[in-house]
Amino acid sequence: MITDPGRRHDHITAVVLAALVGLAGIGAQLRAVLLATGHPVLTGLALATLALVPVAARHAARAIRERRENAADALAAAAWRARHMPDHHRTEVA
Repeated sequence: MITDPGRRHDHITAVVLAALVGLAGIGAQLRAVLLATGHPVLTGLALATLALVPVAARHAARAIRERRENAADALAAAAWRARHMPDHHRTEVA
């Protein structure tokens, strides 16, 4: 992060310019796809599908990470009980 007030303006300008160039590029690609296919509804559905792919990937990664963390927590709890409460027998409750 730039903390020098004299350089902050340059950084903000560069970010705004990059955003404008990126949006112009996306617009040009969208126009090319629409002209190539001639089906705006189909193009819109394809873009919506592409937008949902990262959302699904993040959801899957979060679910996998939570399962791994739960398994590690259960293993750590079992190791702690074995070390600190050797006579304790866990009873399962249905």
